[in-house]
Parts: sequence; structure tokens; C-alpha cells
Amino acid sequence: MQLRDLILGFLFYVLFPLWLVAGVGDYLCHRRTEIERTSGLRESALHVLEAIEVGIPLLAGLFLEIDALVLAVMIAFVLAHTATALWDGLYTTPRRYISALEQHIHSHLEYIPIMAVSLTVLLYWREFAALLGAGDAVPGFALRLKEHPIPVRYVIVVLVPIFFVQGALLLEEVIRCWRAVQAQAEGASPNRIVCKPVTPRPKRMRWFVG
Repeated sequence: MQLRDLILGFLFYVLFPLWLVAGVGDYLCHRRTEIERTSGLRESALHVLEAIEVGIPLLAGLFLEIDALVLAVMIAFVLAHTATALWDGLYTTPRRYISALEQHIHSHLEYIPIMAVSLTVLLYWREFAALLGAGDAVPGFALRLKEHPIPVRYVIVVLVPIFFVQGALLLEEVIRCWRAVQAQAEGASPNRIVCKPVTPRPKRMRWFVG
């Protein structure tokens, strides 16, 4: 088996499923710490933005011929995702308890997109060099579907669960936070809970720290 096939296999069958597992774990942490009562809809909106910033380069890399333009899009969105993750952390930390386990999950959610794009750059180094004006290749800036698309079986078994599970969980979180906002506007919301980093973790969270 060639190195290219090994890298593609690692991307498709290790990194992408790992990203799904980390995303589900992150959702459970948000639910456990009652995101709708603490950092609320604004943090959930940041999660939607982060999902878009990961989803666009993922779909582009999977279904489009990878040229200089697609690589530029992938790199730009991954950098934007990294910046948004920092924004998310700065906003959330004073408002919601973030356990050691959740911090560890965040590290996976941040490095997996970076690693995926880095491996893609290595696979298409000629196109990346052309994007930087190096090498003898002419950079391509045409959006076109792959001549040899990924197998339908992989789309059904791996990609559909990733997008549907992540999408459903994210939608549920947004709806839950939106309902909390509506309840607060009507004067029927529970007392707001604000957890600062220096506050000792609640007893109910101790089992969750790991």
C-alpha cells in the first residue's frame, strides 16, 4: 500500500470519526453544565459558526478537485475556526464551568481540522506550491467536482452519520438555548448560574472531571 493511500485512510477512517466522537463529547459537556442557563445562546451561536468553518473545507476537500483555490479556502476556514475557538473560550470561561475533560475534548476539536488540512496540503503539495507562487505549476482556481468521487458506501457509512449526528445535536442545543431566552423574556426562567474559573467545581461535576 502506498503512503498516499495510508494518509487518505487515516483521514477518512480515523480523523473524521474521531472528530465526531469529540463533538458528541463536547455536546454532553455543554448539556451537563446547563449551557442554556449560563453562557447561553451566544456561545451556542459560536458553536454553529465553528461547525460551518469546519464543514465548508471538509465538504470542499471531499467533493471538489483539490487545486490552489480549494486549498486556499480550506486553510482560510481552518484559521478562522482556530480564531473562533479562542473567541469561544474567552467568552465562555467566565460564564460556565469548563471541566478538565471538556478542555481536553476542545483540544481534539481544534487540532483535528488543522491536521486534516495539513495532510491534505502534503498530498497536494504541487498545488500548494503553485498557490504560493513557487514551483513550475500554474495555480488552478476552478471549482469542479472530483473526476473520481469518493465511494458511495463511505458517504453513507461515515459522512452521513457525522453530519446528521453533529447537526442534530447542535440544532437541539440552539433550540434549548433559544427557549431559555424566551423563558427569561417572559419572566419565567430559572435563576441564572454564572461559574467563574476560580470557583470550586460543583459537587455534581466532580465525577465528570476525569
